Amino acid sequence: MTKSLAISTLQKNSSAAARLLDYFQLSKPGILFAVLISTFTGFSLGSSNGLDLAKLIHTLLGTAMVASGAGALNMLLEHKEDSLMERTKNRPLPSGRISLEEAFFLGVFSSSFGIVHLAAMVNLLAAFFAASSLTLYLVFYTPLKKSGFFGAIVGAVSGAIPPMIGWSASHGAPEVQSWSLFAIVFFWQFPHILSLFWLYKEDFEKADFKMALFKDKTGSTLAKTALIFSFILICASFIPYLLGLAGTLYFISSMVLGFSMIACSIYFLKNLQPFSAKIFFFNSIFYLPLLFLILVLNSN
Repeated sequence: MTKSLAISTLQKNSSAAARLLDYFQLSKPGILFAVLISTFTGFSLGSSNGLDLAKLIHTLLGTAMVASGAGALNMLLEHKEDSLMERTKNRPLPSGRISLEEAFFLGVFSSSFGIVHLAAMVNLLAAFFAASSLTLYLVFYTPLKKSGFFGAIVGAVSGAIPPMIGWSASHGAPEVQSWSLFAIVFFWQFPHILSLFWLYKEDFEKADFKMALFKDKTGSTLAKTALIFSFILICASFIPYLLGLAGTLYFISSMVLGFSMIACSIYFLKNLQPFSAKIFFFNSIFYLPLLFLILVLNSN
């Protein structure tokens, strides 16, 4: 009897843990991590009079709630497309582990709570930037993914706003320094997303997502576009140093990381294979957090 009870309890705990993991997956953890890193960087660099830990916690909490809600609502809007792609068909919604109603409630509650929390506990400007990013992501970027490369541009604007949330939370009105962080995140997204699209091009074609320049069947135009944006990215990464936000260590690191992006991009262009796309993609994943970590540590 005791053994049966123990097994039953273990099964319930395992089921509850799996359920929580599914809820966490709705937040799109990879994107959430990038959002929080970017927000923290903006907050840290905007803190001219020392880091306000309480405000930082409120900023990150509110931003995380908005980003998590955006992820859940995006998955809700794209659950049919996700069911067509090998990469996403096992997500909580297309697999049926979480209902559409649950995703809607969680998405609306989380994003609404996050915006209200930022407005009440941080400031209205931070809440405005968060709401703007949410609106661009759901209302414009999500449907535009089927219309062409312009969708990627809109998505990049939405994705580049988190540093502005952090900056406005700690410093107030945006200044040229905060826009330099915006530019880095904006241009970083193109090599990242283009390599991802080539890596899973068959999947994206099934779902009718057209941001990856599918008219170019060889991938040459896509790879050249990624290389161009890699060059622009390395130029954008120098701006914080030129503006006096960071020291020599950051400048050297930005060159090293930038040239690694360019090298991977050239390799991708010369070898349009899944392996080269994967190397380029994973290099882009590590690029942004490493760059921003060094920027914060070596800030003036």
